[in-house]
Amino acid sequence: MTATEKKINALASFVLAKDEESREIARKALQAALKLKTEEITVPDDAEQAIHDFLSEIGAPPHILGYSYTVYGILLALNHPEILDNITCRFYPDIAVKFDTTAYRVEKAIRHLVESTFACSDMDLLLNYFGNVVKPNSGKPTNACFIARSAIILKSRLKK
Repeated sequence: MTATEKKINALASFVLAKDEESREIARKALQAALKLKTEEITVPDDAEQAIHDFLSEIGAPPHILGYSYTVYGILLALNHPEILDNITCRFYPDIAVKFDTTAYRVEKAIRHLVESTFACSDMDLLLNYFGNVVKPNSGKPTNACFIARSAIILKSRLKK
């Protein structure tokens, strides 16, 4: 199975088709509509270390499964910022294929990392970085806002 087929299967499982016929219809429609390509991530060599340093600085717990998904997601966002415009159909399935899991589990694990970070870390520091994207009712940003804002911060750090 190619990487593109894996991405399409991951997305098909995410939409939770009720039966195999519905799943096959969704798979064919996605193949035609998305025309997914497997692309290498091309970011500076020190980008991954900068991501780890940033996540450590904000207090993201590295033992949580969502940590590795978040690191890879930020790398994706640095390389292809437009991928966050279609987070459920492209972003989560791309990560799911890389880690051989489902898009739903990726979304849930990243959400757990964001919640844990905002529950246990220095709120002043977090608000300094994420203040304008924190939702007032929940006190934390969405997964997409967290990844996008992290990518913006890291892009500016990597340019220096």
